[in-house]
Amino acid sequence: MPEAMKLKGVAGTLIPMFKVSLPRDSRGADMTNVLGHLDRVALFANEAIAAEARIDANPNLTPRPGRIEAKGEMAERMDAAVLAWHSPIDGRFAEHAAVLTNDLKAAVDVEPPKDAGWVTADMVLGIEIRRQVERLSPEGAEQLYRAGNGAIRRALRAVPRIATAGGFPRLAPWVSDEVVHQVLMEEGTRAKPDVAAQLHDVELARDAVRTSVNALRAGLRVLIEAARIERRLALTSGAELPQN
Repeated sequence: MPEAMKLKGVAGTLIPMFKVSLPRDSRGADMTNVLGHLDRVALFANEAIAAEARIDANPNLTPRPGRIEAKGEMAERMDAAVLAWHSPIDGRFAEHAAVLTNDLKAAVDVEPPKDAGWVTADMVLGIEIRRQVERLSPEGAEQLYRAGNGAIRRALRAVPRIATAGGFPRLAPWVSDEVVHQVLMEEGTRAKPDVAAQLHDVELARDAVRTSVNALRAGLRVLIEAARIERRLALTSGAELPQN
């Protein structure tokens, strides 16, 4: 079944790939814990595969809708368990990354003094910078952000621009979050290489666990959606779903 192949792919291919690719001498994330998280995702996947096999082998369930319904219910329970397990782990990754990111920002983006005169001057300078950048293409704005100084970068991060999409105005960033982060990492590597290396490893570890969890949940959602479709078909035909 396609859903079984998705789940087997998580446990048999995706997670082993991440475990091989992650650095063993990480400077930022506890890789022992990260590898343990990946093993837990693989265990979830194998538990779902085993439960699906038991449902397929149950002679008391009809192929449709009995087994499809049973698989959907199993997948919903498993998905809830995976989400409850992963959410606090991802939150801890996010908190760690935020601390390191703020450390880099403090080293890279030197803020002007906070007295009224400097604040006003920086605000006026920012308005003029954005007025000039309006003439540039998005690619030009990105190049300016990469090459610019702290005042230029602050100005482009401070407020969004007004863009037009489909004839309607909308707010949009001057440069993407991805570019902002890339520049921070590049500048941070020069200013605080140890902190930048830690942040890189934390983000790498977080992405590995999150990607594995998302792949697992995608496989479970196939089973959940199949059960929902079966229920809709039963309602359309006027038939009652049997109690399993």
